[in-house]
Amino acid sequence: MMNVLSKCIAIACLPLASLGAQAQIASLGRCSLEAGGVIEDCRLVYRTFGTLSADRRNAILIPTWFGGHIDDWITFFGPTGMIDTTAYYVVVVQSLGSAPSSAPSNSPALRERDVSVGDMVEAAYRLAHEHLQLPELSAVVGISLGGFQAFEWGVAHPGYVRRVVAIGGTPRQAFYARAIWELIGGAARDGATGRIARDSALATIARLMVLGLSSPASVNRRNPSSYGAYLAGQIRDLHDVDLAEWAMLSRASLRYDVARRFGGNLQNAAGVWTARSMVIVAEADHVVDAPPALEFARLINAETLTLPSIGGHSALFGGSAEKAAVRRWLTPQ
Repeated sequence: MMNVLSKCIAIACLPLASLGAQAQIASLGRCSLEAGGVIEDCRLVYRTFGTLSADRRNAILIPTWFGGHIDDWITFFGPTGMIDTTAYYVVVVQSLGSAPSSAPSNSPALRERDVSVGDMVEAAYRLAHEHLQLPELSAVVGISLGGFQAFEWGVAHPGYVRRVVAIGGTPRQAFYARAIWELIGGAARDGATGRIARDSALATIARLMVLGLSSPASVNRRNPSSYGAYLAGQIRDLHDVDLAEWAMLSRASLRYDVARRFGGNLQNAAGVWTARSMVIVAEADHVVDAPPALEFARLINAETLTLPSIGGHSALFGGSAEKAAVRRWLTPQ
């Protein structure tokens, strides 16, 4: 799972001028933030796949996951992939707060401000509605932090998105997951601010990832004598991460609550939901606990799939059962 999060970090931290021709930049001007303040030169990096239909209504928007990059999604596409890009126009968005979109590493305002899950969705909405001039979205599909955003889309813009697929996301963090992400975010913050050495912060985060992103049953399959080499590899994978960005994204996931504008009541939040929905969770997920997602899925009458895997959160990144279920569910009727 660590490789899933970190294999494209080096790409994600490139300056905007270094992006390949296939990535595009949407300049949104001023983006207001839920916590106060604005990003004056707000930018989202995105990439499109497939062909937009004549009525401009076959678009699927996909936000990136925690530490992910738009190109991570390429293997999910194609005639036999999770999403058929011969039928859909797919817009993969580098989530606000994650470089090379506006992030702490390239936007001075974000070195002192926080980006919330709601901010990520509002920026992506402006990209879709104002910049790309899409009259609606056929679907929003997201994994992990992208799954958080998928839930937010359903309550923030219920008249704009027709379908929602939330994979390994949650409408609000549960007790156990909060403890893991407080530790990860705290280590990232301390490393970013110099309270502890960067190498120490990365070592702590790597250990927490081993504990949280997998499960005892899956990691204990390894020979105990390989622990030192395995951990060293995880630390190397994290070498290029922007710790300030990880600290901010951790806070965003910790603070997210789909019902925050509804008095904290999930039933009230579900009352505005109109999208046809699918919610996918992993049985042994320790960083995004399944019960809140399944509870909200019941309230919005979503189809659900629980992956009976010992792989924890890592099981949610493109397994065959998950791909087949989403592909079937998205097949045009």
